[in-house]
Amino acid sequence: MANQTQTTRGVNAGLPFELAPNEKVLVDTRPFPLAYTQFYFPSFYLFVLADVLLLLRDDFLTNNLTTFYIVLAVLILGPAAIYSFLKLNLRYVINSVLGLAIAIGVKHFLLRVPWQYLPENGWLINHVELLILAVFGLAGLISAEIYRRSHRYIVTNARIFTHAGIFAPDERTVPLNKVNDLELDRHVIGRIFSYGTVIPLTGSGIGMGSDFAAVSGTAGKQWKVFGHPTVGITVTGGHTIQVPKTRTHEVLFGIRKPALVRDIIMKTLAERELRMSSQSQEPKKS
Repeated sequence: MANQTQTTRGVNAGLPFELAPNEKVLVDTRPFPLAYTQFYFPSFYLFVLADVLLLLRDDFLTNNLTTFYIVLAVLILGPAAIYSFLKLNLRYVINSVLGLAIAIGVKHFLLRVPWQYLPENGWLINHVELLILAVFGLAGLISAEIYRRSHRYIVTNARIFTHAGIFAPDERTVPLNKVNDLELDRHVIGRIFSYGTVIPLTGSGIGMGSDFAAVSGTAGKQWKVFGHPTVGITVTGGHTIQVPKTRTHEVLFGIRKPALVRDIIMKTLAERELRMSSQSQEPKKS
């Protein structure tokens, strides 16, 4: 009995859950770094932009602070707006506005306060907003990497366990017998470097989301109502379709060799199905 207890503890060592009898770990992995390019890119862009402007500012836009701030806002908020539109997430615009406001606010605060040890027009004071933006970009890169490392995906012969997050982690456990299908999502770069996302689809809708497509048309004629011209009738029609979604804590996001992981899960499901089928066909003993 003591040996059995020691063996169980050894098998469960390092796992965030207790293995059931006869349960074994098939896959234990995390997202591949290249899969997180979309999360690294905004912070990397901000860091590189701040460094480039630090090198060029002494030659350009030094004498006109207002013009420099306009150019800086366009270079930061413009790409942030485009990226937010592509990702359907306003977080990038909000973070960019806050970061830019903090950097410029600190700069003006330092210009108004007399400093005993810093020259009034020294390099640090003149470039402090760019230094702050560079620090924000570097902090964003580090936090994205820490968040990537917080992910853990464990597949056993009984369940799929996902964990993501640092301070308030999201955990999800899907029994294998609830999985109806597996969706494999890989783009061109993922095929080259052998990484991708495995999406387990269940009858309860886990792994699925909805996309809405709409068509709008306007038609009409001008009438005058109480002497004011008016137009128009607008008709909008659309439909919603169910498509696989890839939230990083609900799927096996950006893992190495996703096709192999999918095949391991499908093989386990097939073995269980055959075992249950053979048991149901065995003659009952009278």
